[in-house]
Amino acid sequence: MTSANAVMQVLFVFAGLGLQTAVQRECSALANPRGARQLVPAAVVVIVVISTLAWCTIGLWASALQLADDVPALRLAVLWAGSSAPMGRPWRPLRPVKV
Repeated sequence: MTSANAVMQVLFVFAGLGLQTAVQRECSALANPRGARQLVPAAVVVIVVISTLAWCTIGLWASALQLADDVPALRLAVLWAGSSAPMGRPWRPLRPVKV
């Protein structure tokens, strides 16, 4: 189970593709969050593609990592990483700030 958690962390970072930094840069550029709002849906599509690819090839890389016995836990880790990657911190700069 610890290995599945490590796989989830790696996939979470890889699937997120530095989304948080990109959204913050776009949001701060010329004080116009429109570019960041356009970036997020495109990134979600990429996250879905990477997660689907990881799900479909789990047998290949699980055996390479010597985790072939933990395939159900790895499937859960891939699902967890894919569903968590588009949520959280990257969305925060897009919310209006109340003064």
